[in-house]
Formats: sequence, C-alpha cells, structure tokens
Amino acid sequence: MDQRGGLGTMFSSFYISVFYFLTLVVTGYSAELPSSRPPIDLSGEWEFKMDPSDVGRAEKWFEETTQFDRKIRVPGAWNTQGVSYESEAVLREYETKLLNEQKQLFGMGTLGKQAESDKLFSVYPGPAWYRKKTTIPADWTGKVPWLVFGGIHREAEVWVNGQSVGTHHSYLTPFRINLSNHAKPGDTISIVARVDARRNRAVDPLMGCFDTLDFLYVTWGGLHRGVTLEAAEATRLADVFVVPRLAPDAAEIHVAIEGSKIGGLKITAEITDANSSASAETAMAGDASETVLQALIPNAKLWSPKTPNLYTARVRLLSNEKVIDTRSVRFGLREFKVGDGKFLLNGKPIFLRGYGDDCLFPNTICPPADKSEFSQRLLRAREYGFNYVRHHSWIPPEEYLDAADELGMMLQPEFPFAYRWDLPKTEEAKRAAIEEWQAMIRPNRNHPSIVTWCMGNELYDSFDLAPEMYRLAKTLDPTRVVIDSDGCNFKHENRVTLDFMVVQFGEGSSIGFNDGKYNIPPEINKPVIAHEMGYFVTLPDLNQLDLFQNGLKPYWLLQARDLAARNRLVAEYPAWLAGSYRLQAACLKNNMEAARRSRLSGTSVWLFQDYPNCAEGVVDMFFRPKGLTAEEFRKFNAPTVLLLDAPRRNLRAGETAEIKFVVSRFEDEPSTATLRWKLKSGNEMLASGSKEQLQIKSGDVQEIAVIKVDLPHRIKAERLTLSGELEDTIGKIDNSWNFWIFPTELLSSDS
Repeated sequence: MDQRGGLGTMFSSFYISVFYFLTLVVTGYSAELPSSRPPIDLSGEWEFKMDPSDVGRAEKWFEETTQFDRKIRVPGAWNTQGVSYESEAVLREYETKLLNEQKQLFGMGTLGKQAESDKLFSVYPGPAWYRKKTTIPADWTGKVPWLVFGGIHREAEVWVNGQSVGTHHSYLTPFRINLSNHAKPGDTISIVARVDARRNRAVDPLMGCFDTLDFLYVTWGGLHRGVTLEAAEATRLADVFVVPRLAPDAAEIHVAIEGSKIGGLKITAEITDANSSASAETAMAGDASETVLQALIPNAKLWSPKTPNLYTARVRLLSNEKVIDTRSVRFGLREFKVGDGKFLLNGKPIFLRGYGDDCLFPNTICPPADKSEFSQRLLRAREYGFNYVRHHSWIPPEEYLDAADELGMMLQPEFPFAYRWDLPKTEEAKRAAIEEWQAMIRPNRNHPSIVTWCMGNELYDSFDLAPEMYRLAKTLDPTRVVIDSDGCNFKHENRVTLDFMVVQFGEGSSIGFNDGKYNIPPEINKPVIAHEMGYFVTLPDLNQLDLFQNGLKPYWLLQARDLAARNRLVAEYPAWLAGSYRLQAACLKNNMEAARRSRLSGTSVWLFQDYPNCAEGVVDMFFRPKGLTAEEFRKFNAPTVLLLDAPRRNLRAGETAEIKFVVSRFEDEPSTATLRWKLKSGNEMLASGSKEQLQIKSGDVQEIAVIKVDLPHRIKAERLTLSGELEDTIGKIDNSWNFWIFPTELLSSDS
C-alpha cells in the first residue's frame, strides 16, 4: 500500500506503468537510429568439453580435430548446467585442497567448513573449453570485425582458426578481439575459448560478492555474458559521455573517436525525450581525437527517484557530410553531490533509504542477462520504500543499470575489493586493478542511477592504490561522489578519498531504542550512512527447500531441517519461525526509526534479500515477504515518515506520559499539515487529539508536536497502541507504536 493512502497493488502498478512507459519511449528512439555496428549474437548453444587434468593446451584442443563431447548454453554458469567432476576421488581431492587454502577464513566468521559439494549442486572450477563456428558477413568489407566476450569467469585464452588471439584475466569487463589479422569478410571462423574459474592472484586482483563470498566461497565458471561479432568503422566513435548541467539545463556531450585519421570530420548530436528535442554540432579540429558539444534542453525534466526522466543522445560522426558512424546513449539530467553535511540531489537534500545487495542468484549463480529479472527485484524494493542500493563488492550488469535508470533507483556499484586480505599484492595485479577501475567507470558513467563510485568493502584505513583510483574517478567522471571504502570510522573524516562516510554503528548489540546508537559527533561535516545496518536474523524458512534448483545447494536449510527433526521440533518449527519474523520486524522498525530521527544522511539495511546461512533479509531469498508487508515497511521507510520520540515505552499505570511527534521529510515538498493521534487499548479509545496548521519542512527532521496523556489505572499489565496520522496536500501517512503500562504495586520504587 502506498503511504499516501492507496493500495499495495496501486503502488506496484504505478512503478510497473512507469517502467513500461519508459521502455517503450526509449526503445522507440533507439530502434529508429540506424547502426553502423550491426552485431551478430553468438549466444545460445556452444560445443563444450571439460579439462579436469588441464591437458587441453598440450593436446591442442583449439584445433579442429578435437571432439567436444557435450553442448552448453551461453551465457550462463556451467555449474547450473550440470557440469561437475565425474570422478568422486578427484572431487574430494579438489575440496580438500580448497578447504586448506581457506583455513585462514574459518576464524573470521565468514566461512563454514562445508565442502563445496555441500554448497553447489554441481562442482567444477575448470578449466573447460568452448567452441563455436560463425561466418563474418561478406558485406562487412571495409569494416573492422571484432569478437566480443561480454563476461568471462574468471580467465580465458581464445583461439580463432587455431591461432591464439589473446588472453583475459577479468570477469568485470568485456574481452574485445580485433579479427582483422585473422579473418576477412565472408570467412567462416572457428572460435575456441579455454575458460578457467580458478583465481590467479598474481595477475587477477578481483574478489567480491560476484565470486561469491562469505558463508559460500564457492568457485563457479563460464561465459556469463553474451558473445557477439561486431563490425566497426575504420574511423569510429570510441566513447560518448553526457555530462548533465543544471541552470541552465543542458547536456554537455564529450565525444572521442578512434581508428584511422581522416579529414573533414564533424560531430552532430540530437537530444530527445518523449516531448522535446535539442541539437548541436561541431567540426573536429585537425587530427583531434576528442571534442565537446553542448545542447541546451528546453523545458528540461530532471531525473530523480520520483521522476526518473530519461533522455537519449544520438551522436553521429560524419566525414564530408556522410554519416560513417553512430552511437545512441541514454542519460538523465541530474546532479548528485555533497554539501552542508548532506547529500544533495538536484540541489535539494535527500535521505538515502538503502539496502545491501550481495549478488545472490540462487538458481543461476551469476546475474542473468535479463532486464526483467532486475526490474522485478527493484520494483519489489521500491514497494518497500527503498530508493538506493549498495552493491557489496560487485558491479551490476548493463541490464540491471538500465532497469534502475527507468525505475528511479539510486545505486552504489562497488569495485571487487571485498576485504583487506584480498587486496592485490603484486605489481601486475595492481596495474590490472587500476586498468579495471577505469574500464568499470567509462562504460557506465551515462547511467543516472549510479550516484557514487566505491573502491571496496570495509577497507577501513584505506589502501595504497586509493589516492590514484580517487584521482582517476574524478578525472573520468566529475559528476559523482567517490569513496575508497564502504566502512570507515569517524577518525577518517579528513581523508581526501572519502567524499562521504559509511560508518559501522553497534549493529550487533543494539536496536536503537533511546541509546544514542546513531549519534554523530557534532564536528563531523560529511554526510554519514549507516554501514550494513540492522543484522536482525530470523530462523530459515524450510518451505524454500524445493525452490533451489541447479545452482546453490541450500545446505543451511538442510541443517536446520535435520536439527529440528533430531530434537523433535518439526511440529513447533512454524510457530518458532513466525515468532522470529515478529521479533525481526520489531527490531527493524525501531532501528530504522532511530536512524530517521538522527543526523544520518542514509541507511544501508543488511540485507533486503536473505543470505545463505544468515536469514537477515527483509524478504526471503526468493523475494517473498517475511515479517513485514511492503505497506507496513513503508510506514518507516518512505520520503516522509511520522516518528515518535518517547523516553520509555514501559510506563506506570496512572502516570502522565509526555510524547513527542517527529517528522522526517525528504523528496516531498514542504506543506501545511494536520496531525491526528489516538491512544487505544484494544478497541477501547483512551485518548485522542489533533494539531492543525503544522508547517512541515523538507530536507530535515523536525519535532512537530508534544502531547501529554494521562494513562489509565490498571490492575494488571496491559498493551496500549498509539497511532498517528499526518495529512497534507500530498496525502496521508500514518504510523503506530506499542506501549505497556504496569500497575504501580508491581513496580519497585526505582523502576
């Protein structure tokens, strides 16, 4: 249900409608634009062969004479397609070696001692070989053919027609191979890729939730993104970066070209949305490879979580007035920065109502190349009131970013430095990290949903590469804030590589009830987000067991099921589960309300989706509600929330209670409002009242009313419920809180 008074289905339908409207608008524009780079999709069925003894290179499996004994689909993890060790002895040898390598993690509480076969339906780390034949179109004469692997986990060597054409050591960025020296238009080529999922730390600096981490630490492999054959012009557009400018509203379009140097070049750009257009053009000076255009946008519509307006920039490269290359990118007019100790979106303070995303896809392991999957996930999170996602040590794929752009979800992608012990140590790995950091930023910086760049998780005291990575981020993308660590302490305020601070508060020991949990020292002038907030774990729901198929094996559910059976608690378990849901719901509500009353600029609830072996999510692993519905959750997780400031919730019967009502408002406009409140015992009305002509500010937390209530005399303990409703021109919001009153004779004098 919408906090403004609608039904939950109406709230969901609104975002679904927005999503489809924007999809139709934007794809309509893109479809009209002729492309000079017609791709050939090589995804689908490939030949496949396992190489557990790693003999493929020596036996020249890249040659045509080798038989590949099975088929596999690309993209996807090979583990989810039944690829596993065929020898039990080899499997046990691999698992023993892996557990020995991971011994240092056992004492850190991040890893259990389960074998990998307890955590995956199919275990195989590689290497494995892929093969496919394709034909370069005959009409590509004069163009440069490229073979592009969208994503490889983790490393690959590629051959074309038996010739080695390159190696790649990153799952984060595409692997692009120029085929000009290996084939010509009209040729049929044989593509062979040897993929290995095992990490070579000397050259590969990446380790994050994509891999995956913590209680899992499993090894999966495969071509996890699509494979394409693409044609590029000899002189072509290399990059288009649209920098949004406000006051006046304009698109500053940075264009880079590459390839053969020719004269008479000109760049034109057209900016469009559903109702307006703007254009600009410029001649390329001499042999320049970069230029900047600026197009003023009339009646501009800004991008925000409430209004995720998108524009399309169509850029053309012309030679002597003939179009030789085109590029179309989407962007949003928005400005996100810090100022006066707050986050400012389009010049106005905003509170980041965030949650953590640990890259959990139980049945596919790797994120699917399917925008609808991400749209459904983000829509569910929007229903729960969230406007921001922090991605623990992973970078969402393009489909995810597109969905977030359309739905108005702000994002913090995070470079895969998950923990200090995984930071690169060799010079080669450090060079690779710097290159990957830049390669991560460049293709993603047009997405308005991305509001921050982060270098890694819990690197508290920073690390040696941080200053250079910070400088590069600001050079490549001056439109976003940057931090070197999600997780720091207040002593780090003056660190120049922290544009804001993400601080761990006592999440393991407090639910924030009148204990000053989120107190921020007055001298702190940077925005502060609560790092991984609210580790409130429930019992696991055993009804999920049958939902796990092919990917992650739910060992934690099997353990809980067997434990309940051994202790003869199967009949009682559903009631215990429901009780744990109620406890988590109460903790989440109290904790998040404490955060909204504080000087925090944002929260990162940990997590929205349950994690393996740690059911701390607001919803379960398959995005089904747990203890709170979306309607209930939005009462304390919305642009405007009504809060209570009461020193105690346990009171003496007959005493006079003084209670303060507080409002936290961001994104919604200022207004004049009426507050109505009721105190009830069951259906019995004990007291009520109202306050009118309340001036509600935006971008802040304010006390709006103080009430005094004479509590009834009772001979036994009794639960009371105080409810409040705030009504203004925007609509209505409400919230409620439970109190307990106790007879005086049951309380000692110091209670």
